[in-house]
Amino acid sequence: MLNSRIKYIYFSLICLFFFIGCSLLNSKVHISDIKTTTGINKDFSPTEITSIFPYRSTKIYCWFKWQDSEVGTPITARWTYETDKIEVLNHTFKIPRRNGMGSIALSLPKSNPLPSGTYQVSLLHEKQILRRTSFQIK
Repeated sequence: MLNSRIKYIYFSLICLFFFIGCSLLNSKVHISDIKTTTGINKDFSPTEITSIFPYRSTKIYCWFKWQDSEVGTPITARWTYETDKIEVLNHTFKIPRRNGMGSIALSLPKSNPLPSGTYQVSLLHEKQILRRTSFQIK
């Protein structure tokens, strides 16, 4: 009886890993890197990668790189103010080419400084988190 339960658990785990693996392989977009930065240059590369920004920062960039992705796939960038667990921005855009890099920025109107605290930015496709990173303003 115990032996058959163990076999059932092993079989279930193998099936679970198989289905998870298949869903990852069939993803329409593959984000290979994500970073927060102080700016983006004309080649779409980050100028200064950091996860700690100075107090009174007015703009934070999220730079990311993708590869082997389906053109036109929608991606949502979700910015969260983790200090108070508040979603501050959701922005959806489409992947413009199979391989590349790009960025999205978080800022307040009239160049007001962002509040100090801990933030997180996540890149999602169909509610599945592809990549995420955290940063602080202090």
